[in-house]
Amino acid sequence: MLALAAVAAAGACASAPEPIETPKLDPLPPLDLAALAPRAGLVWLLRVRPRVIAQIPWLIPAVGRIVPEANFDGFRDKVGFDLRQIPEAVLTRHGAPLSADTAIVRHNVEPVLLERKLSKRLSSDVLRAEERPDLVRVSGKLGTQTRAFCRIGNDIAVYQTGGDPVRGTARIASLYATKKLDARRALDGDPLGPLVERFGDAPAVAVALGPFEDEWKGAARGLLEIATAAGAAARPTAREHVGLAIALSGEFGDRASAAADTLRDAWGDMAATGTGRVLGLDSPIGTPVAAGAKNVVTLSVELDADRLTEGLRALVARDLEALMRLD
Repeated sequence: MLALAAVAAAGACASAPEPIETPKLDPLPPLDLAALAPRAGLVWLLRVRPRVIAQIPWLIPAVGRIVPEANFDGFRDKVGFDLRQIPEAVLTRHGAPLSADTAIVRHNVEPVLLERKLSKRLSSDVLRAEERPDLVRVSGKLGTQTRAFCRIGNDIAVYQTGGDPVRGTARIASLYATKKLDARRALDGDPLGPLVERFGDAPAVAVALGPFEDEWKGAARGLLEIATAAGAAARPTAREHVGLAIALSGEFGDRASAAADTLRDAWGDMAATGTGRVLGLDSPIGTPVAAGAKNVVTLSVELDADRLTEGLRALVARDLEALMRLD
């Protein structure tokens, strides 16, 4: 009996299949968030560094007045990360052919948690594709609205609203991340790349791509009609206020000085509106400074942080009583 058992065991070992080795994948390289967004159809892009903003001591009460802490907590419970703690986010809007709004977030939580949170909220047409263990896409419907999600590596998540659930901006981000797509990215080259570089490390930067048409055509006293792109950045100042920088790209040539004067006058027009007065644009800390060069005109102004905060709170809350108090 013992001999038979030994023979059987030997036979079993001899016939066991060789273990299949799973190819080891190299980790994804560090990725720039804006480099995961395509240029095709881009309307505007916003880059924000929430954790930097949340760590500015004198801004903490201001942020709390605009967005109550309970709202931040509710967002964290629903989505999976705390908005105040993420290092960076890039928000984009794309027109045709992509027709989607997208948030690309660098986070500091477990990636699978974010996927689980999003998947739980989808109501129909749910699809999941795992390209590699650290790159997973999920799409479906939230009510009647298309949603798509992609987790990339350990610290990037892409949230797409609208557009094609399978071939939209979330899918494009995954192709950029794995170097399977060589199409132009959002900030590649003129005019957006140099415009964003001009604003440096400002914690909030927004840019919009021209040509500007329809109701925007006559904005800024007609400057947007000839501008190829527009941008603005906000940063804290040494006097604990908010520094705002505005820049318009375009071929201004020998009209640059006149264009700078026009931009300053356009700022005055905006400051004199009801919204401008609510935000304190009509009472800056110092005189706005405009300058012009061959391919860009700029305006810099420092705004009262308390007035700006109260104005934003009133506008967001649509609080008529608060608006009246600011007049």
